[in-house]
Amino acid sequence: EESNYEGTAEELRDNEDMPVSQASRHLDISTDEVSSFTSNVPSTREPRPVQFHNPYPLPQAPPPPRSPEEIIKDNAKPEKDLRTKWTQPKQELQEVLLAAKGSSLARRSNACGALKVLASKKKKQYTLAHTVGLLDSLVFAANESPPSAEADVAVDARTRAVTAIMYLSDPKENRVTVFEHPGLAATLVKVIEDDIGEARLHACSALAMLAKTASNRTGMMKVEGLTKALSAAVRGRCDADGFLHPSILDEVEHNHIKLSSSTKVVSPPRDKHSYNIKNDRKIQYDKFLSLARLNACAALSHLSKYCPVSAELCQNGVVLDNILAVCIEFESPIHTRCIEILCNFTRFQANNSGLSHNNKVVDTLLQAGKSKLSEDRKWAIRAMQNLTSEPSSKVILATSNLLTVLSISAMRKEYDEQHAAVAALMNLATEPGAIVPLT
Repeated sequence: EESNYEGTAEELRDNEDMPVSQASRHLDISTDEVSSFTSNVPSTREPRPVQFHNPYPLPQAPPPPRSPEEIIKDNAKPEKDLRTKWTQPKQELQEVLLAAKGSSLARRSNACGALKVLASKKKKQYTLAHTVGLLDSLVFAANESPPSAEADVAVDARTRAVTAIMYLSDPKENRVTVFEHPGLAATLVKVIEDDIGEARLHACSALAMLAKTASNRTGMMKVEGLTKALSAAVRGRCDADGFLHPSILDEVEHNHIKLSSSTKVVSPPRDKHSYNIKNDRKIQYDKFLSLARLNACAALSHLSKYCPVSAELCQNGVVLDNILAVCIEFESPIHTRCIEILCNFTRFQANNSGLSHNNKVVDTLLQAGKSKLSEDRKWAIRAMQNLTSEPSSKVILATSNLLTVLSISAMRKEYDEQHAAVAALMNLATEPGAIVPLT
């Protein structure tokens, strides 16, 4: 076979170190034949990774959810350091404060009336709130239960004292001092539970003002019965059982005694139109009740927006049931705010698992999502968007009723509602178990 090659043995030895391509030309061997010889030799080189010229961009992995403790820590407001400079009362004011804490109901009522007039003047509100003994006198007068013997005078004293507290709670610089006063918040809760007239209205208004300051909200959750009393007032009831709390004001109504000095009812002759007295009082009751519900709703709205107390507020079954009941009172002027409160609950991720498994919550949101008012639908759809972001809730929420509401809202002209509806549908589409209901 060597005779078939051109060249001597020396040339063949010299060509051993040549590259394969040159050796093949020199020896007149084809490249295909050489490659067939070398293909059986294992290669020591690593294969190059395959690179595409235009790779399809993969979506970034979502960040892991933060723990509820971390979220609360980031949103908690530091408590303010109270370094109050107290003012000693003058002699005339000191006599008024002593009368407000005295045993004479008539003098107490007059003294509380004087303090109410002084507290209504904005220039004196800061000084009065930081006067030694003034808040003590107001808390004492508001906390005393009216005796049946002098019910009208006692109700006047309580109403005037609570009204003065409301005036002093209005300035922002007074709110921490007023709320931190021992027994004041508990007294306002007692008034809400016992009263059905003007005093309850002003107690709800005072708590709504105090709740505007974020540093007060954590402390408000620690006051026993405060959130239950506010939610009951929002619903139009005075206790958790759904009934008005029995109080001395029932006797006031029964005996046709006036509610307070600010409520003037002209009594016609008893032999003519005596029924008008009850009608006038009913109108006053309804007016006070409507305004009390509005202020109590405002207080709960401030609390629900504060992340550190949202979980505790949402886990209170009485509060949640009362809010849900008002959400579907579409003729009530506060039902929209209650839907907003429910939406605020869903903003805290830790609440969504329990809320999405609550049939009352889902049914309420479905009814609100079909409301004729665009603002009702907006808050309801936003709540659905937040609930559908919970991984454990997507399958149970992907029902035909909820998908129908979201689909209709996604085609409406209101941008906020449309945006929330499309976002909720996208949240559901990321769950494989919800694909069949979606299609």
